[in-house]
Amino acid sequence: MVEDQLAVGEAFAQPLSLSSTEFLIKTVHGANEATLLKAAEPIRDACAKELTVYCPDQFRTAVLTTRHYLEGDGVSLWTVADACRQVGFCLAKNADVLSTFCKYTIIKSLTMPLDSWTPMPTPSGTPFSPPPFTPPPGTWGQAPSSRPGEHKKWHHGGRHHRIRLLDEDSEDSNDHKTKAGVEVYVINNGGGPGGQGGHGGFIGRHHRHPHHHHGPGWAHCVVWAFVLPFFCIGVYVTVKHAITYIKKRQASLPVAVRSGGYEPLRTTESSS
Repeated sequence: MVEDQLAVGEAFAQPLSLSSTEFLIKTVHGANEATLLKAAEPIRDACAKELTVYCPDQFRTAVLTTRHYLEGDGVSLWTVADACRQVGFCLAKNADVLSTFCKYTIIKSLTMPLDSWTPMPTPSGTPFSPPPFTPPPGTWGQAPSSRPGEHKKWHHGGRHHRIRLLDEDSEDSNDHKTKAGVEVYVINNGGGPGGQGGHGGFIGRHHRHPHHHHGPGWAHCVVWAFVLPFFCIGVYVTVKHAITYIKKRQASLPVAVRSGGYEPLRTTESSS
C-alpha cells in the first residue's frame, strides 16, 4: 500500500519530460490484469481524444472484446485485459502528443491501490463501453503490418469461432458512415464468461476486406440439371450434321469404271 502511494507521488512529482514513452510502456507492462481492467474506464475518459486520433484500431478491438465478453461469447477476462494492455501500449508509444491530464491519468490509474475499485466489469459499467467514436479518414483502408497478439497462441481442445463484425454506428464529421471490419478469433473450451475454463484466444483486427460467399451444395445440382440436357442436345445435333455432311460428300464423288479397248466385229467379207 505504502509503495503504491509512493509510486503515485513520484509519478506526479516527475517533470513532464520524464513521463516519456519508455516510462509509460514500463508502467503499462508492469500492471496486472485486474489493474488494467479497473483502470480502463478512467483512461478512456481522460484520453478520449487521443484514443480517437492515435489508437482507433486498438480502442475498437477493446470495445468489441468487452462486448463479446459481456454477451457470453466465450471471451475470457484475460482476453479483455490483453486488449486493454494493447490500448495502453499504443498510448504510451504516442507519449509525445498526449495531454498532461491523459499521461497522469495513465500513471495514476495503473499504480494506485485497488481497494476502492469495482472488482469486475458489469454491463452497466464496462471497461470500454463504446462512446461516440470518430475514426480518422484513411485509417481503415490500410492493412496493418501484423496482427496484434499473433505471437500468442493458446492451445486448447475447444471449438474455434471466427466472427465478422461491422460497426455501423460510427460517423465522421461529414456524416459519411464508415464501416470497419474486425475479425475476432475466439477459442472456447467450455469456460464461462468469467474465463474460469481457460484463456480465450486473442482478438485480432484487420482492415476491411471482401468476403467470399460459397453457395450450398444443392445449388450445383440444380445448375447441372438445367445445363446437362442442353449440352447433350448440342452434341447430338453436331454429330448428326457431321454425318449428313459426310454422306453428301460421298454421294457427290464421281465413280470411275474401267473398260477394255474397242475392237470392231469381223464380217464375212473382211474375213474372206
